[in-house]
Amino acid sequence: MRRNSVPRPVPAVMSVAAATILALAAAILGVAAPFGGPSAALAQGDRKGERLVLLDLFAATDGGVWERSLGWGSDAPLDRWHGVTTDESGRVVSLILRSNGLSGEIPASIGDLSRLQHLDLSDNELVGEIPEELGRLDRLEHLDLQNNRLDRPIPAELGNLGRLILLDLKHNALWGAIPEELGDLNALTVLDLRGNGLSRGIPASLGRLSNLTHLVLRSNRLSGEIPAELGGLGGLRWL
Repeated sequence: MRRNSVPRPVPAVMSVAAATILALAAAILGVAAPFGGPSAALAQGDRKGERLVLLDLFAATDGGVWERSLGWGSDAPLDRWHGVTTDESGRVVSLILRSNGLSGEIPASIGDLSRLQHLDLSDNELVGEIPEELGRLDRLEHLDLQNNRLDRPIPAELGNLGRLILLDLKHNALWGAIPEELGDLNALTVLDLRGNGLSRGIPASLGRLSNLTHLVLRSNRLSGEIPAELGGLGGLRWL
């Protein structure tokens, strides 16, 4: 169930702690702080650039008041930062920060974590949009942003995530139409969009999701008939 909580104000500026960590990290790395753009830093070295992407997330989501932030901003390997998993080359493959007190907006720079397979920022107080840059994460398999306060349309660019198995956006304040492009997610097994403000009809393109087992769209403002194409989803166990 969607939890009832008193919304916290979105900070106009990052906390002093977050700013301090960013400055220290920039000094350790020998580069400018990420306000110039983590994408530029990636050109200096993939692991160094990914460290700046994570620090960008830390600053944008008021990391100074996260419930758990062990290792963040230190010179320790990234896999010693809370919620971060890396591969054998030190590149980020998993970022799990569920129920961790994140507030503010998801920075577009997350789209630069090119080896990311698992992104879970659920059960926080994130607001604003789902960045369209997430559509560049072509290795992503799990995207879980449920139980936040995201309040823009679902970006069509998520339809580029050909390896995505789970897309869970339930219990936010998303509005607008369900993108037709989600029908291109051939590997998808779970699509959960319940508890938002989505409107218009259910796209017939969802009938192409041949691996889908769970499709949950209730508690929206959808209109029209259920497309006949959904009848071809032979593996569907939950609708």
